[in-house]
Amino acid sequence: MIILIGDSFRNQFDYSKALDCYKRMLKLNPGDKRAMEDESDMYSYLGQQRKAIETLKSLLKTDSTNFRVANKLAAAYQSTQEIRKAVNIYRKLYTQNIFNYNTAKILGDCYWLLGDRDSSAYFYQWADDLNGNSTTTKLNLSQIAYINKDYNSAKIFASRGVDIDSSHVLLRKQLGNTQYKLEEYKDALFNFKYIISAGDSSASVMKLAGICHYFMGEFNEAIPYFRKSLLEDSLNNETTYYLAASLSMTGNYEEALITFQTALSLTEPDPHVLYMIANQLGIVYQNLKLYEDSYKSFAEAYSLNPADSKLLYQMAMVKGELKGEKNLEAARRHLKEYLAEIDKKGTTLTKDEIYLKSRSEWFINKITEDLFMMEKPK
Repeated sequence: MIILIGDSFRNQFDYSKALDCYKRMLKLNPGDKRAMEDESDMYSYLGQQRKAIETLKSLLKTDSTNFRVANKLAAAYQSTQEIRKAVNIYRKLYTQNIFNYNTAKILGDCYWLLGDRDSSAYFYQWADDLNGNSTTTKLNLSQIAYINKDYNSAKIFASRGVDIDSSHVLLRKQLGNTQYKLEEYKDALFNFKYIISAGDSSASVMKLAGICHYFMGEFNEAIPYFRKSLLEDSLNNETTYYLAASLSMTGNYEEALITFQTALSLTEPDPHVLYMIANQLGIVYQNLKLYEDSYKSFAEAYSLNPADSKLLYQMAMVKGELKGEKNLEAARRHLKEYLAEIDKKGTTLTKDEIYLKSRSEWFINKITEDLFMMEKPK
């Protein structure tokens, strides 16, 4: 009778009164396994996990084969962040029945929390094999592969998940992220726009959608996404850089200049980022006919990344615009330096390099003629 009253309180979500009833029952019959398990449930519902654990441990000692109690004890350990203890129990349960999807999946969760990605992937994969319709395991497997920089595998798992549930926003986002890493910008953009339409207006998603447009050469379409992203994260130097670059590519040089300068103020001393900004600033200044500033920016970019030999050509072009003997001599020197770098590559030149090589040779001859006309032939 007492235990039935406890069940009644439990069904009414009055866990304190239900607990009192189960305790009374245990005073009358300390070995009542059903009352012990119910008592542990009430402790768990009331947030008293330590008491729930002690009760479950006592109960498991009386019946070590009780799968349900063992699961509850492992779950209680999880809730108190005692993951290793939880794993020890789940591993025993797993060996008893390796075809249990939930146990395999939970082991994947536990190893993930322990930072053991290899073990986590192993159990997620087994769980996924047991339940091919699980979107959770596919998402988790994709995320692990993504962290391991195995973007092709990450894409495969995310794609399989989307095939099962095309409205799964997290899987769509994960698929977009992997496609972005694989430079499949059109497909990535499709997924980013899907999750934006589903209500995700986060700065990161807006930024990536904008970058996809940028790399597809759709600079006007990219700009609104960068602006929306910056409304949420105004201090993001990467977003600011791509906004500035898009403005430059669409001829909005004055705003691009201000935006590049903002990006510089936000940039930590990362040589690669500074190189990218300095390079783009050189282009902006050149289009604004501020050739001295353009030259300084290209020269700074070259000092940060000497492997970019095209900067020598760009430095020569702006020096040529400045006119005067010294500037023409500097332009010719940079062009010769560029040709020397190109020659090191032998016959493995790109179309752009073949074109610039031809233009450099033409400009060198023209500059030599101009200097000759100034009566200072070289």
